[in-house]
Amino acid sequence: MSSLYEALFSELTEAVSHGEVVMLTNVGRFYRQDHKGHKVRFGKQDIDGYPVMKFSASPSLNRQLDSPDG
Repeated sequence: MSSLYEALFSELTEAVSHGEVVMLTNVGRFYRQDHKGHKVRFGKQDIDGYPVMKFSASPSLNRQLDSPDG
Protein backbone atom coordinates (compact mmCIF):
# COMPACT_ATOMS: atom_id res chain seq x y z
CA MET A 1 0.00 0.00 0.00
CA SER A 2 2.87 2.37 0.77
CA SER A 3 4.26 2.16 -2.76
CA LEU A 4 0.81 2.90 -4.19
CA TYR A 5 0.50 5.98 -1.97
CA GLU A 6 4.01 7.16 -2.92
CA ALA A 7 3.31 6.72 -6.64
CA LEU A 8 -0.03 8.54 -6.41
CA PHE A 9 1.46 11.39 -4.39
CA SER A 10 4.41 11.66 -6.79
CA GLU A 11 2.11 11.93 -9.83
CA LEU A 12 -0.12 14.46 -8.07
CA THR A 13 2.84 16.62 -7.01
CA GLU A 14 4.44 16.46 -10.45
CA ALA A 15 1.24 17.49 -12.24
CA VAL A 16 0.44 20.36 -9.86
CA SER A 17 4.03 21.64 -9.93
CA HIS A 18 3.67 22.02 -13.72
CA GLY A 19 0.50 24.09 -13.32
CA GLU A 20 -2.06 21.36 -13.97
CA VAL A 21 -5.26 21.13 -11.93
CA VAL A 22 -5.88 17.59 -10.67
CA MET A 23 -9.57 16.81 -10.17
CA LEU A 24 -10.63 13.73 -8.21
CA THR A 25 -14.33 13.03 -8.73
CA ASN A 26 -16.35 13.37 -5.52
CA VAL A 27 -13.21 14.40 -3.62
CA GLY A 28 -12.03 17.76 -4.92
CA ARG A 29 -9.28 19.46 -6.83
CA PHE A 30 -5.61 20.11 -6.19
CA TYR A 31 -3.99 23.13 -7.76
CA ARG A 32 -0.95 25.38 -7.56
CA GLN A 33 -1.17 28.87 -6.11
CA ASP A 34 1.73 31.30 -6.28
CA HIS A 35 2.30 33.51 -3.25
CA LYS A 36 3.99 36.86 -3.62
CA GLY A 37 7.18 37.61 -1.75
CA HIS A 38 6.99 39.82 1.31
CA LYS A 39 9.09 41.57 3.88
CA VAL A 40 9.83 39.87 7.16
CA ARG A 41 8.50 41.92 10.03
CA PHE A 42 11.42 41.46 12.44
CA GLY A 43 14.33 40.74 10.16
CA LYS A 44 16.42 42.10 7.39
CA GLN A 45 15.71 39.44 4.77
CA ASP A 46 12.80 39.42 2.36
CA ILE A 47 10.90 36.26 1.49
CA ASP A 48 10.84 35.56 -2.24
CA GLY A 49 7.64 34.44 -3.97
CA TYR A 50 6.84 30.75 -3.57
CA PRO A 51 4.26 28.22 -4.79
CA VAL A 52 1.92 26.23 -2.54
CA MET A 53 -0.39 23.30 -3.27
CA LYS A 54 -4.03 24.07 -2.53
CA PHE A 55 -6.99 21.73 -2.16
CA SER A 56 -10.64 22.55 -2.68
CA ALA A 57 -13.12 19.91 -1.52
CA SER A 58 -16.02 18.99 -3.79
CA PRO A 59 -19.58 19.84 -2.74
CA SER A 60 -20.39 16.12 -2.34
CA LEU A 61 -17.44 15.63 0.04
CA ASN A 62 -18.49 18.66 2.06
CA ARG A 63 -22.05 17.27 2.31
CA GLN A 64 -20.66 13.95 3.60
CA LEU A 65 -18.77 15.79 6.32
CA ASP A 66 -21.99 17.41 7.46
CA SER A 67 -24.02 14.17 7.52
CA PRO A 68 -24.63 12.23 10.77
CA ASP A 69 -22.89 9.16 9.28
CA GLY A 70 -19.68 11.21 8.74
